[in-house]
Amino acid sequence: MAGAEVHRRRRAIALACVAAAAVAWAAWQLWQPDADIGRPVTAARVAPAAFPAETAPSREPAGGASASTPASAVNSRADPVGAAPDLRRLYDQYAASADPQQRRIAARAFGACVPAFLPSAGQAPSAEPLIQALPAAQKSEREAAYRALYARCSRFMDENRAELASTYQALQRDAEAREPGPRALQALLDGRLDQVDRLIAQASAGADPVAIESLSGIAARLARERNPDLSDPALIEAARAVDAALPAVACDLGLDCSANSLWSLQLCATAGACQGDLPMRLSAAAGGDPVDPALVQQQRQRLLALLRSGRALTSADLLP
Repeated sequence: MAGAEVHRRRRAIALACVAAAAVAWAAWQLWQPDADIGRPVTAARVAPAAFPAETAPSREPAGGASASTPASAVNSRADPVGAAPDLRRLYDQYAASADPQQRRIAARAFGACVPAFLPSAGQAPSAEPLIQALPAAQKSEREAAYRALYARCSRFMDENRAELASTYQALQRDAEAREPGPRALQALLDGRLDQVDRLIAQASAGADPVAIESLSGIAARLARERNPDLSDPALIEAARAVDAALPAVACDLGLDCSANSLWSLQLCATAGACQGDLPMRLSAAAGGDPVDPALVQQQRQRLLALLRSGRALTSADLLP
């Protein structure tokens, strides 16, 4: 029993690192000469546990509106990417900005489409290869999600592979255009502890909801650093609750969490989580071993209060 429990805890912590690995793999895949079409990478960042909605959840299918989404979740100023019908237009608007936060918006728009819909050499860009590879279960919903995503991304495909590669490389060279959360997690994994708090503060400054959501996963790693032998189950559970609460906090601060948001469509297309709004889909995609919802709500309110106080977060805030 003890061995099984340790294995379960290790698996829970490992889930927090899956996102970074998935993004790195997808980016690597883009530059292979005979690579297949990639997959949307944002949806790979599944929260490690479910978080409850503020109000009674809806069960709308992919593409529908959700009654459980707070009004703030459709704030296009806080989250211009989530509901954008033309992600290329958004990229063009912000790519050359002197403001790093605006360049991150451009990078989000680009990353939602490439390498997801990048065709193999000699093939025309299309959503069809991804659709044809779908399993029978929920195929119609997932096909609809892929088509909706491709419609938002299609103008990127006016460029050839070499041009898209050049854009990707330019974004990679611009460290400030990459999400600070994954950069903070990588710094933590690399032992560059002096940079971790700086990047966490950068993610939480200005209450950018997508940057705040990108911090999800760091608490579990902080817990691992503090308790390498996983002998403190309360600490592990608290870290998982923080990581699960961060997407909910992002919804509270204006992330588009509606059923037809970019993030919801990606979860439907890639993970088959097609019912309801973003919180419901994250819950479905996270699967078993959920965190206590009351503990998640407690951390949600604590983090939201800290952010609304106007100060940037630190690693001590993510895991007190």
